[in-house]
Amino acid sequence: MKVLHMINANSPDKLCREICCELVNDCLERKCVDCKNRTLPILPYEETENCSYKKWVLKTEKYTIKGEEKTTKRNVKDIIRCVKAELVAELNRNMPKYMLHISNMRHQHQFDNKIPISGIKTFVGTMKVHQACWTTTNPDYLELRRLSCTVCPELVRCVHYSLGHYEIKQNRPKKVAYSDIYTDSENEEEQMKLKTKSLKGEL
Repeated sequence: MKVLHMINANSPDKLCREICCELVNDCLERKCVDCKNRTLPILPYEETENCSYKKWVLKTEKYTIKGEEKTTKRNVKDIIRCVKAELVAELNRNMPKYMLHISNMRHQHQFDNKIPISGIKTFVGTMKVHQACWTTTNPDYLELRRLSCTVCPELVRCVHYSLGHYEIKQNRPKKVAYSDIYTDSENEEEQMKLKTKSLKGEL
């Protein structure tokens, strides 16, 4: 659409910035009260003028192996021909999905900084996971989904796309009481034993 002089932004991210206050999750998910009703800044254009654009589509193709005909499906970049009004409608349909995708990526990057470096257990079906939901109030629990769901809450089992949940076991340091380290006793030997245990991490 930039080539057709219908928008000023030359990338999807810049287009997001034009309709969002900031590239934060609330704005990208259209929850921000200040920008949720903003529309795409489309420049004046002739609605009935013909145009074309490229789009990834799933196509069924036939092939023959050892005389047997088989079919397969694969994504190909196809050329779609339409009028400019249809192109604008297509952009309006897909822009919220793209913004939600960017928001999900931000969630995942934030989660990457929270998980421990070692001691991570495996999850059967990792390659099927598209959305991992978590909250700062319960960062050890993940709800894993095969597709993004905008209906079910983060920590509730999704009735649409749930693959299961994942619990992260973090090695948190044991809380040490004041009496474990300090003593009222004047016995130097007892004080030395407590100090040695503290240094060894036995408390």
